[in-house]
Amino acid sequence: MDLKNKLLQSLGVIGLASVLALSGCSGGEERQAQYLAKAQKYLDEGDYASAKIDVKNALQINSNSAQGRYMMALIEEEDKNWRAVFGNLSAAVELDPDHVDANVKLGQMNLLANNPEEAKKRLEHALELEPNNAEALALMGLVALREEDPEGGEAYALQALELDPGQASAIAIMVSRYGADDPEKALAYIDTGRQADPENVPIRVLKIRVLESQQRTDDVIAEYQSLIADNPEESAYITALADYYAQKEQFDEAEALLRQAIQEQPDALAPKQSLVRFLMQRRSAGEAMTELETMLAADPEVFEIRNALGKLYVATRQLDKAEALYKKTFDYDIDGSSSQTARNKLAELAMLNKDKEQAGEWLEQVLEIEPENAEALITKARINLSEGEYKKVIPDLRIVLRSNPESVPAMLLLANAQEKDRAVSLALDNYEKVLAQEPENTIALYQSARLLNGQQQYDKAALRIEKVLEQQPNNIQAINLLADIYSKQERWDEAVALTQRLSENEKTSAIAEVMEGTLALRQGKYEEAAKLAKGAL
Repeated sequence: MDLKNKLLQSLGVIGLASVLALSGCSGGEERQAQYLAKAQKYLDEGDYASAKIDVKNALQINSNSAQGRYMMALIEEEDKNWRAVFGNLSAAVELDPDHVDANVKLGQMNLLANNPEEAKKRLEHALELEPNNAEALALMGLVALREEDPEGGEAYALQALELDPGQASAIAIMVSRYGADDPEKALAYIDTGRQADPENVPIRVLKIRVLESQQRTDDVIAEYQSLIADNPEESAYITALADYYAQKEQFDEAEALLRQAIQEQPDALAPKQSLVRFLMQRRSAGEAMTELETMLAADPEVFEIRNALGKLYVATRQLDKAEALYKKTFDYDIDGSSSQTARNKLAELAMLNKDKEQAGEWLEQVLEIEPENAEALITKARINLSEGEYKKVIPDLRIVLRSNPESVPAMLLLANAQEKDRAVSLALDNYEKVLAQEPENTIALYQSARLLNGQQQYDKAALRIEKVLEQQPNNIQAINLLADIYSKQERWDEAVALTQRLSENEKTSAIAEVMEGTLALRQGKYEEAAKLAKGAL
């Protein structure tokens, strides 16, 4: 990814400050104002949990408070509840179309959601109301960059920086303009921003990105170390520096950094997870496993460690160890989330051992405690699908999708069951929903192409299989299906070219000859087809 894209991507971490101005009021309005004032104080202190309580109290008094909806959006953003963020912001601007902060935040969210037109509309309205809003100007600069107008983006950024030299989005625009060709100029903007706002983390991250692009390794490490020293509880910066050490093949330094973080924060989970990931990627699965076993011996109640070790046991086919490990969970948790996950894992292990009856028993326990447990319902659906009980699959998966409408595993299983139940149109609808979320999902691409081929929608089917082969060039099933589609379109040369991908491999050359023979047969080339069939035999 180039420097410009990295910088633009990093803007997703830049938050928007809010200012609450309350006029004198009385009765319910006075209590509402008091709650919102307290909530604002908590937001300024970073105490989002307390802020949420007071905002909820304010909204109970007046659910049509635009400021309350706006503040709730900020709180939901902290928890990454994006639907709630959009919902509350939309409500805020509907209740008060001239709420500047809500318009600016909604503009930012639309920009991050790749909807620059709506972002521009919101930001332009905010600037009509408040022409010197530095955040709105900077975001308009980002819209201009998205519209491939770098000069316009720079003009907006310079206006924003004149008003607020520490405006992080505006600095990012200037860095995107000059970071590659004139890094010293880019760094000058960053340093000016640091002077204006020394604690601004996004600006410090921008500097690291520029230094990285210039291969200034020592300076990058120094900046990371400074960031960690100022934010010792933020494990993400420790992980980032460890990753950078690993990228530079300074593996001992990476491991030492992570182990030091664990020593300094013995109760923190993130540094431990980072160390295990590092050992898996840079050392060996055996070392990672040993480390996890040591961690679990020290903290047997921490299910995240137990689960990570269980997954590693499964990956290395130590299924008996995995089973014993998950069963030990019940010593510390009987009917909580940890034990529910353990039961689901034990059901999966039973499936791996081809013991459907045992798997079913574990799933029954999960569903007795939590009837709508999505993981259990999906596993149950897989069992019923494997046994041909298609009609039993559909209601369970609909329960999953009712609470989690974007569950790709549930949609794929539902489409499979619907196809087998001869509801092909419904199956296609679900594959379309999967592809709307994951356009490169090879299962949905292949299966929907197969159904489209059956409906004689050859052009659409061919495009989908071509996408599969872009990711998996030697996928035999995909090659066979696409060759079949090409033959129906009488694209004979392209069909034969596909089969030749397999003829180069000794293990698949016979399959290639069968495919070519089928193509020859369809063209009426009987002697050639017979010759290819004999060669395959």
